Amino acid sequence: MTTDFLLMKLRLTGSLYPLLFDALGVTVGIAALALPLAVALGLLLAAVRWFGSKWLSAILGAWIEFLRNTPLLLQMFMVYFGVAQIGWRLDGFYCGVFAIALQHSAFLAETFRGAIESITRRQWEATRALGIRDVSALWHLILPQAAIKVAAPIGNQLIILVKDTSLVSGIAVLDLTLTGKIIMERNAASFEVFVVVATYYLALTVILGFLVRLVEMRTRSWIA
Repeated sequence: MTTDFLLMKLRLTGSLYPLLFDALGVTVGIAALALPLAVALGLLLAAVRWFGSKWLSAILGAWIEFLRNTPLLLQMFMVYFGVAQIGWRLDGFYCGVFAIALQHSAFLAETFRGAIESITRRQWEATRALGIRDVSALWHLILPQAAIKVAAPIGNQLIILVKDTSLVSGIAVLDLTLTGKIIMERNAASFEVFVVVATYYLALTVILGFLVRLVEMRTRSWIA
């Protein structure tokens, strides 16, 4: 009887993978849009704080602290219900993408800023003495050096971002987490549904981790 029970569980688990495959596409789509947006916004925030005026830097600093120190799910609710209040019609999918990108851009901005500030001041002074504009120096000299220092922490942040996509289930987006919950409720399935969901998330984060390490190695060889 125990063997029959285990076989039944294995068959059920195997049947869940195709049912959750469409939901995997939604999760991948959210991550694929939020990842580059978070990196771009993080770079922009770091650059503006570095080159902007003191009052602008202070305002952005307060904004970053708000994003870093309030729950992501709460921020999703603010975006999701906020756009409706002003009369915009924005799908929950894109509200989730925007909210995830916003919060993670704050963490990435601090990572970028710390890396930029770690570069010796003499290099900045040397570029200015040569008549090189700060923006050109940042792009061609400072950022390549900073890239080595931030590769690992950025990789970790991006993996956290992928896992945070599960929170879009809170605004009724049919991602892996919400689809798994619906399957469990409608079919009286047990925890094996979320075992399958977890293996999908594991696969995504392992693949992303491999790509991040590959980029880190390429960056090191490029700088060398």
